[in-house]
Amino acid sequence: MGSGANVEGVRRANLGEILRLVHHRGPLSRAALTQETGLNRSTIGGLVTTLAENGLVSEENPDPTRRVGRPSPTVVATEGILAVAVNPEVDALEIGAVGFGGVVRARTRQETDLVLAPEEVAARVAAVVDEWRSGELRDARLLGVGVAVPGLVRASDGIVRNAPHLGWRDVDIASLISERTGLSAAVGNDASLGAVAEWLFGAAQNHDDVIYLNGGPSGIGGGVILGGRSLAGAGGYAGEWGQNRPSLDDEADRRVPGGVLEDEVNRARLFDALGVRDDEALAAAHRSGEHRKQPLLAIGRAA
Repeated sequence: MGSGANVEGVRRANLGEILRLVHHRGPLSRAALTQETGLNRSTIGGLVTTLAENGLVSEENPDPTRRVGRPSPTVVATEGILAVAVNPEVDALEIGAVGFGGVVRARTRQETDLVLAPEEVAARVAAVVDEWRSGELRDARLLGVGVAVPGLVRASDGIVRNAPHLGWRDVDIASLISERTGLSAAVGNDASLGAVAEWLFGAAQNHDDVIYLNGGPSGIGGGVILGGRSLAGAGGYAGEWGQNRPSLDDEADRRVPGGVLEDEVNRARLFDALGVRDDEALAAAHRSGEHRKQPLLAIGRAA
């Protein structure tokens, strides 16, 4: 690889870092970006100009009340730049359009009686994207699709190795969605992505170390943030708490001999313990607008 390619690679990485900072932190001055990245002011100026020319950020005038030092323009992420978020579940397909800062611009939930095949998921996502493009998001710019799957996703290529509750094995859902939508797509485990979302925008903000568990129709999942980085493991399968063996000393207390946590704790048994029918509880959740996979636990240690 020549030096020109190396220089361009560094430049692209720096552009991504600037965009990441304003996405995660909100509007930042050029001075703050200089401090955060360690790059000099002229380099930051050139990177911001490039991002602005591509419609990804804009610059606002500095605070006119500031009287000390050289004024520094504020870099703001452009509204209307969106990614499509997809979460296939055993009982529904949820699709959202998310902007910088985690702002949800559009959202739809399609209830299903049967588990959807990968091809059907891709077709439904494409139909929703087409509807948005010609309707409420016609003035927006869709950059790509992120898919959160309740199953094992291989980090090296995004292949869904096994999503047992969906019945998916060795599925390239990213390629299927890309072919139908014309957008690039990336795939990850839903709980691992949930941990990152809580860390960036939710209950675990300002914490470097986080343990996250969630539960839903597809069982129990989890994710880990260590030292401000998502822990994926060598293959991308770390954090599968539901597949751990519960600490039950007496085998007679186990629901399933040699079973895992998901065998011992699931939605049906929780409803049975409460004396509530599954469909009644779901109907109540629908009325309150809260029927979605919820975090069971998010624990963090302050940075």
